[in-house]
Amino acid sequence: MEATYLLEKEIELKEEEEKRQKLLRGNNESDRGESEVKPREYPTHTPHKVYRNRTECLIERLEEGVEGGILTEDNILQLSWQPETLPTSDELKKRQEMRKEQGKKLKELMAKKRAEKKKNLENEYADLQSLQSLKVPGQTAQFNEELTSRGLQNEDGYVKRLKFLSVKLGLEPEETKED
Repeated sequence: MEATYLLEKEIELKEEEEKRQKLLRGNNESDRGESEVKPREYPTHTPHKVYRNRTECLIERLEEGVEGGILTEDNILQLSWQPETLPTSDELKKRQEMRKEQGKKLKELMAKKRAEKKKNLENEYADLQSLQSLKVPGQTAQFNEELTSRGLQNEDGYVKRLKFLSVKLGLEPEETKED
C-alpha cells in the first residue's frame, strides 16, 4: 500500500509540473510553432522556449487557412494607396519658367531697393553739403545746432559722415577738389 501511495504521489507531482510548465509556456504551443529546449540541471543562458514574432505566427496561420487565424484583437485596414506620380515634362517646364520669373521679380525688387537707398544717401549728402554754407567762422552756434538736429555730435562727426557718404556714392570729397 505504501508503494501505491508513493506511485500516486509521484504521478501527482508530474501532473502538477506539467500544468505549471503549460501555464509558463502557454496552452497552444502547437499553434504557435514554438520549439522547446529541454531544461538542464544547472541554469544556463539558453532560453527554455524560443518565441517567434507575432507577424510570423499570423502569416503562418493565414497560409494554413486556420479558422480564427486572425484574432478579434487584430484589425486589418486596407488604406487606399496610390503611387507617387512623376511630374510630366510640361510641369517641369512650367516650374522652370516660374523660377525664372520669380528670379526676375526678385532682381527687380533688389534693384529698386538699391536705387532707393542710393537716393536716400544722395539726399543726406546734399543736406550735409547745404550745412557747409552755415559754417561761418564767427557763427558756430547755429552750425552746431543744425548738426545736433541731424544726429551728429560735433564737427568731426560731420566731416566723417561727409567722407563716408562721398566714398559710398563714389564722389570725390570737396577737400581733394580744392587741392
